[in-house]
Amino acid sequence: MWRIYQAMKNRMSQYLLAESTLISNSSVGSNIITLSSTDDFEAEGINNEYPQCILVDNNTTGRQIAGGVEGAEVVELDIVYGNNIQLKAPLQNDWLVSNNARLKRAPNGVPIDDVIIGDLAVIPKFPVVCLLPISKAISWKTFSGTVEKINIDFMVYAVDDDTENATISVLKTTDVVEWILMSNLHIQPVGYTNSYEVTSQAIVSNIDYGVIAKGSTFLKAAKLTWTADMYFWRGYLTNQGVSESPFPGPLPTV
Repeated sequence: MWRIYQAMKNRMSQYLLAESTLISNSSVGSNIITLSSTDDFEAEGINNEYPQCILVDNNTTGRQIAGGVEGAEVVELDIVYGNNIQLKAPLQNDWLVSNNARLKRAPNGVPIDDVIIGDLAVIPKFPVVCLLPISKAISWKTFSGTVEKINIDFMVYAVDDDTENATISVLKTTDVVEWILMSNLHIQPVGYTNSYEVTSQAIVSNIDYGVIAKGSTFLKAAKLTWTADMYFWRGYLTNQGVSESPFPGPLPTV
């Protein structure tokens, strides 16, 4: 199961944790920033649906405030070309290379601190997205092929002195996580390179909201239940080890 969880963590991290440093100063009134790399900001789907990012530097406290993060500026991506990004509106502040200015993805204006596989007890900072393994059931589908029904809970946690701000952060982040999970329903587990080895179909089947205690702190939380049917070709044993399936090709999904 680790291969699937790691693939899902990689996908979430690519979208939610994208970050790159500025390599030239950007001044008030400009709508162009130049980064060391734009690789993680080139996904047109999320740029169109959730174009929000934040600019931060050494003066950014990271403290969540209404409308964003203290010391940061919320911007919206428009066009990505080369190492440059054109913004939808002019900058309201100067962002200097000497002050370690950098761009971070912040869908819906909420930057995510981390994406982890684990439980609440080990999470040091918020907001965060946590993957929790729930269950896996395996059955034979065809000769040399199995179907695995996998359930993963994606937990979204946020904390704020203002409970309304925390609730809004959870609601906004949950919308983004759901969009990511539903935007590409085919999952390729880590280590599988041949398209015929595994096919899949998945859905966010349920979302719950609530409050969870972590010590003396109360967190706003959401749980997205992700359910996937993964169809695997199984190798067969020979005297030389494990061989590929004698029937390469995609498994039926009926």
